[in-house]
Amino acid sequence: MSQNRNSISKQVLAWTAVFALVLSILPYSVADQSSNEYFASWSYELEDTDGDNQDDTVMFTFDVDTNVTDYVEVEVDMEVRDDNGNYVGSEGDNYEIYWTDNDTFEIGWFVDDCDDYDDDCEGPFDFHFRLYEVIDDYWYYEDNFTESDIYLYETTIVPEGVVQVDHAVLADDDDGLHNDLLFIAIMEDYNVENVTIELERKVGTQWVDVGDEETNDDGEAAFKNMSSGEYRWFAEYEDDDIDKGHTFVFYSTTSDNNIGHVGVIDDFDGDDDFDDFIFARWSNGSEESINDGVYVELFYDGNNTLYDEDGGDGDGFVVVFYDVEEGNYTFNLYNENSSGDLMQTGWMHSYGSFNTNHDEWFEDWDYETNDEDNNGIDDVITIEYNPDTTCNCTVEIRVEMEVYNETGSFVHYDDYEYEINGTDEVWFETDEWSPDEEGNYTFEFFLYDEGGWEEEDSFNFSAYLECGSGSYYCNYDEWFEDWDYETEDNDNNGEDDTIVVGYNPDTECNCSVDVYVETYVINADNGDYVYYDYYDHEITGTEDDWFETDDWSPYEDGNYTFYFGLYDENWNDEDNFTFTTYLECNAESNNSSCDYDEWFEDWDYETNDTNNNGVDDTIVVGYNPDTECNCSMYVNVYMDIENADTGNYVGGDYYDHEINGTEADWFETDEWSPNDDGNYTFYFILYDENYNWEDNFSFTEYLECVEDCDANEWFESSDYETMDTDSDNLDDTIEVSYNPDTDCDCDVDIYVEMSVYYNSSGDWVDWEGDEYTINSTEEDWFTLSWTSHNSTSYDFEVTLYDNNWTYEDSFKIYGVYLYQTSGAGGPGDDDEYFDWIDAYTYDNDGDGYNDTAELDYDADTTCECWVNITFEVEIFDNTTGQYVDDYEDTYEIYHDDDDYEYVDWSPEYNGSFDFYVNLYDEDGNLEDEEQYLDIELHVRSEGSNSTGDEWFDYWDYDVDSYTIDIGYDPDTDCYCEVRVWAYIDVYQNQSKIDTISDDYYIFYDDSDWFTQDWTADDEGVYDFRVVLFDGENGPDNYEDDFWISDVYLSSDGENGEGIGHFADITDVDDDGYINDFVGFVEGIDGAYFEIYDENENFLDGDYSEDIWFSENLDEGWYYHRINVDEAGNQSYQEGRFYSYGYSSVNNSDIINVHQAVLQDNDEDGDPDLDCEGGPCDDAYFAANIGDWDNGVQDVTIDIERYDEDNGYWDDYATTYTNESGHAAVFDNPCGEYRWEAYYDGNNIDEGYYTVWAYCDDDEPYAWFDEFYFTVNDEDEDGNEDSVTVHYIIATDCDCEMDLLLILDIFYENEMIDTFEEHFTLPANENMEITFKWANDHAEGNITFVSVLEYLVDGDKEGEIILQEENSETFYLDALNDEPEFFIEDVIGRDNAYEGKYLQLDVILSNVGDEDLVVDWEMGDGNVYENVYNVGHVYVEDGWYEILVHAYNENQYVNASFEIYVKNMAPTILNIMIDENVNEGDELSFNIQYEDVPSDMDNISVQWVFPDEVLQGAFVQYTFADDGEFLVSVEVKDGDGGSTMEQKMVIVKNVAPIFTEFVLPSGGEEGVAMDFFVSATDPGDDTITYTFDFGDGTSQLITQTGNASHKFASGDSFEIIICARDEDGGETCRTEVIPVALLEQIEDSGLPGFGILGVISALGAITLLRRRTH
Repeated sequence: MSQNRNSISKQVLAWTAVFALVLSILPYSVADQSSNEYFASWSYELEDTDGDNQDDTVMFTFDVDTNVTDYVEVEVDMEVRDDNGNYVGSEGDNYEIYWTDNDTFEIGWFVDDCDDYDDDCEGPFDFHFRLYEVIDDYWYYEDNFTESDIYLYETTIVPEGVVQVDHAVLADDDDGLHNDLLFIAIMEDYNVENVTIELERKVGTQWVDVGDEETNDDGEAAFKNMSSGEYRWFAEYEDDDIDKGHTFVFYSTTSDNNIGHVGVIDDFDGDDDFDDFIFARWSNGSEESINDGVYVELFYDGNNTLYDEDGGDGDGFVVVFYDVEEGNYTFNLYNENSSGDLMQTGWMHSYGSFNTNHDEWFEDWDYETNDEDNNGIDDVITIEYNPDTTCNCTVEIRVEMEVYNETGSFVHYDDYEYEINGTDEVWFETDEWSPDEEGNYTFEFFLYDEGGWEEEDSFNFSAYLECGSGSYYCNYDEWFEDWDYETEDNDNNGEDDTIVVGYNPDTECNCSVDVYVETYVINADNGDYVYYDYYDHEITGTEDDWFETDDWSPYEDGNYTFYFGLYDENWNDEDNFTFTTYLECNAESNNSSCDYDEWFEDWDYETNDTNNNGVDDTIVVGYNPDTECNCSMYVNVYMDIENADTGNYVGGDYYDHEINGTEADWFETDEWSPNDDGNYTFYFILYDENYNWEDNFSFTEYLECVEDCDANEWFESSDYETMDTDSDNLDDTIEVSYNPDTDCDCDVDIYVEMSVYYNSSGDWVDWEGDEYTINSTEEDWFTLSWTSHNSTSYDFEVTLYDNNWTYEDSFKIYGVYLYQTSGAGGPGDDDEYFDWIDAYTYDNDGDGYNDTAELDYDADTTCECWVNITFEVEIFDNTTGQYVDDYEDTYEIYHDDDDYEYVDWSPEYNGSFDFYVNLYDEDGNLEDEEQYLDIELHVRSEGSNSTGDEWFDYWDYDVDSYTIDIGYDPDTDCYCEVRVWAYIDVYQNQSKIDTISDDYYIFYDDSDWFTQDWTADDEGVYDFRVVLFDGENGPDNYEDDFWISDVYLSSDGENGEGIGHFADITDVDDDGYINDFVGFVEGIDGAYFEIYDENENFLDGDYSEDIWFSENLDEGWYYHRINVDEAGNQSYQEGRFYSYGYSSVNNSDIINVHQAVLQDNDEDGDPDLDCEGGPCDDAYFAANIGDWDNGVQDVTIDIERYDEDNGYWDDYATTYTNESGHAAVFDNPCGEYRWEAYYDGNNIDEGYYTVWAYCDDDEPYAWFDEFYFTVNDEDEDGNEDSVTVHYIIATDCDCEMDLLLILDIFYENEMIDTFEEHFTLPANENMEITFKWANDHAEGNITFVSVLEYLVDGDKEGEIILQEENSETFYLDALNDEPEFFIEDVIGRDNAYEGKYLQLDVILSNVGDEDLVVDWEMGDGNVYENVYNVGHVYVEDGWYEILVHAYNENQYVNASFEIYVKNMAPTILNIMIDENVNEGDELSFNIQYEDVPSDMDNISVQWVFPDEVLQGAFVQYTFADDGEFLVSVEVKDGDGGSTMEQKMVIVKNVAPIFTEFVLPSGGEEGVAMDFFVSATDPGDDTITYTFDFGDGTSQLITQTGNASHKFASGDSFEIIICARDEDGGETCRTEVIPVALLEQIEDSGLPGFGILGVISALGAITLLRRRTH
């Protein structure tokens, strides 16, 4: 298929007859003088649109500016000429610009638009641009530019599309006769060659073949000088029939019948879519015949329905159909009009439009109203309409409906979507709609096209509707027509105590209406809310309905206010009334509960000796309760019993009784006996029937136990032994034996529990226990045994409990060393185990089938050490049992550290598999195992590894001297394992000098952390680029990268001797003034020296290989820096100094502190500048005034060293200047330091320095990072007798270190004990170790020597390097091996609240048979004596200190315990609030609450209303408008406790109330009468007035209340005047006004209404039927 692209301009020029007269004549002029416009910038780009690797299009971009700050209209024209200067094309456009705004305009040119016929349109081309300002349609030249020699080439490749043939009959030769048949084959604007045109001519009734032609490379074919007549033609392309048509030839040399005609498709409107059909007629006759016109019919191809028609008006010779929808069409082209001669028929294709827009309109509409509630007034409306479109196709439309009330307020919206086709008569209708209130409503309808928001048509109308059944509710008025109440004296005491309220509610609706009556009662004396109730009733019109409330009596005497509210069925507030009356409490009523006083009139008790042993053991208590009420009532009596010796609660009971007044009622308790001999306190409390406290009494009495007595149990004796259970000659098990006894001559059940603790830390380890039965003091020996899991020292505590789990006795065993049992594996045969293990399957390749099994686990060991373990998985086929695969991994674990390990596996075939998981220790012993059976898996698809994205989720780096360590966490969005590669390129001076790489497997977004390090051979500044690739078999796809820039590294191995440096202010030039700065470095190639003034402004600086001076500095403070380079990448030293300028230092008191890092290997105070003679690691300081000889003594230098691992500064050393003003700190480790100098307590100087000696020393080093002693009084005799030594041992080595910690203990130079701990310290970590030692040797000075050794070969037989040593001495008392009793704890302190009863118990240890006294001080001023347990109430929250004293004749101990008493938040008892109220009413809001008594005086209440916040328990507030409002109330005490609740208040609208109503008493026919009314609204609503004059005229609506009206006839008229607020509330009044008749008007007095009415009606109908499209 060979085609050339061409434009319609070439076709039109070829057929010049069509467009010869279609020209625009533009007025031009010279540039105007008022402004200057110009091309601010321009550029162009070339494009190859057909993909033949030759540019065919140029696009120019330009910005036009003006020198005026205003909008200016401009025209830009582009003219194109070939290299011979011939015109070949042009483009232009109109723009609006503003001042120098950066506008971007574009004009393009396509070479196939070239208008050169003689030559091929191939460059080069010149493009000439001219700029015009447009003023009143005149163009004023402003500017120009030219771009030359731009090469463009015609297109050779054509896109696919519909090929069609345009046809014309024109004069194509010099004879001027329109008898040449022309054809052009096109696809959009591409010309198509090799299309065959077959032509036939009709002769008579036969069609005769004329011949055929093929289109050339311009797509053109022609048949010249055809005879007049009818022709038909057929087009064929690539063996397919593509087009056909009929055409007529009319020509004459002497007449007006020399007619040409043409029909083409083109982009005639220039919007880049080929969808415009152009038809034209041409004549060589007179001017009249030229313009006789043309007529065209355009049909849809296929159904032959009319798409459009145009022309036929005799004016013009061209018809254009713009923006024809995509599709096939046929046409008929007539001469002059539809009755003229047919000139041409044919077929056309539109390639589609961007701008097709059809008209839509309402062809017709109507509405219907109905009276659904049958009251004579319509209340429901339905609207229908018939929308049409000009498109003979299916079109989507949307219809919107908006409804407004007579005040103009929006009340309703709806929208509907439909499909319509052409002008088919289809009616649609809305849903039924009813208003919420009666009135005139305006309905507006809008029609939108399928685009959604372009309005096509609209209509509106108004209709009067009543509120009806279609509405949610209609609002009628209801009110209390009447109400009354009656009070009675039911308890016959002379005072009314009961009330009943009656009322008659009415409604204006002559129908049945549901109403609600709500009542609540307020105590008018204190404002408290006391009662609420509501009733629902059905009422009809104004029928006399009388309803009554239930009887009601108050709880106490007083004045009570009763509120009654009336609500309609929608809970709208309609009416209310209120009154206040006095009522007494009714003691006889079941609905009342009067609060009277009750008390114990008398009480007594009796004890008895039931076992006749001479000691009373049983008690009965009697009492007589009375009341002030001369009535029957119920009371409750509670009895609580407490052991007065121990303070423990031991029992209780309660009783309820009915009493009457002061009648003598005597009641007795049941008999009661204790379980133990002792003193017992009895508490009695009297409560009324509402459980209000009324009275109490208490007493204490001694009673003996008579049966089921609580005997004492104890360990009569105990012992233990250790044993070897695994035959390794090392004891691993302890067996504790004991003989428990009881003082009861009976069988007693006991429980013995043994707890195990680490001796070194006191941490709990394990427990064992058992139950036994003993009798009296029989010798019963029992044993408990326990086997160790570690090799260490343990403590054991054995505790005895009775059958009630009451503690009875205990003993302890200290310092028993046990070894681990053999056979478990690991050092000392520890246990290894899975702390947790999880298994799951997932779909890795996303094909819907699980293909991967994953095992996640954490393996732990009981050994506090590093252990090698092996994790093994064996996989078998579940169906056949055959071995499939296995996996094994060996690694180290430490104790119970949280490790996370995982392994995943995918099969090579689909099936079900069994997984057997085994855990082995380093000796191959099986330690733990799991199995997962019948796991179904599918084969995983290949290639999932490289489909996702990978990136660096996080990265960081660390520099240590000459090495950089780069770490990163790469992630992938694939839920699978992906292999990634990390490459690090190293740059120096922008040149790559090295590359390192590594590869890893990552999974999804797991948190991985990988590191790579690089070491510099030479000192310098380096840049690093880290690049991430994925790829299974090597780096494949680039994924991510990051840069690390300007990293300073020293050289590898260069700084063993370190770097020396110092700075000083001195007299260098020997001019007698101390004003010259000198700096020095040694051990490196040089440094950069800088000086700043005290405001940090740079003054001087330069690079020097060793020493640098800055002379003659003015007097004042300065800062200096000695850096690696000018960029300041690394500082050797920084500090401050004072130049004394040209003044004498004799009068100065300013001290300079100079600092240096030098070498003084002998530490003799004589430092050397040469670091090679020994490492430069000694920090020197010199304090002086002026010259060095004028040293200042006793200057304190505090030094800190930077901890790189933890990121903070640690205290390092403190030194003091001597009489020469010098101070030194020797052997500073490699690192950063900062210092501050103090003199007489004042800070006088500060600085910073670095030490570079041995920075590359790889010798591991460990030290005591923390080291301290805790001295204790173990036997609590007031003398210290034991020591706990705490160590935290740290290392900065990237390696594991085998260390030995030794603690030797000496008494007067004799070693009496020793501890050793051999352990492995992980890389860059620390370890905490504790030794505890009690002095069971002798009283005196005890010395503790701590030694930390590095076991280079891993054991004590090889090389040992001392790491750190420490010695401390304490004076210790000898430990009493048999400690007496002590106070262990007070229990019950966990949940203490203010105002709440709290039970506290003391736990005493080592009490034995001793008779102890325990006293309590509670911290709030209360004291309890000689009780073991107390019950106490704290009245206030806060922290308290409880002090417990325990003593006997031999020992006195005390202990303090803190207790935190929590605050109790207030409690809201009742919120008295009207939840349904009227707008404009002042409302009362009240709340009842309670809190502990101590907080009640400091309670605040806050109410939050919609627009106001009020304080106080009782507030008043007015809602200005109706609606639903959320009211919140918060009660807060002074201690921060708060409680909040919220209530929804429904505020109902209130109709307006007439305040003025002035109407005429009567009037005359045709005479205006004036009406004056006014009303007020309780809310803030706007009031509208309506007047219905009853004479059939429309309602009058006004907002002033003033109206004037003439009655057309005489009669009595019922006038209805209503005042309505904006929320629908309405009040109406009806009046009757008589109107008198006037005399009959004569016939000739006024014209009739017939003609005028008809004209008006026709006008209205015309308006209603008008359509826009």
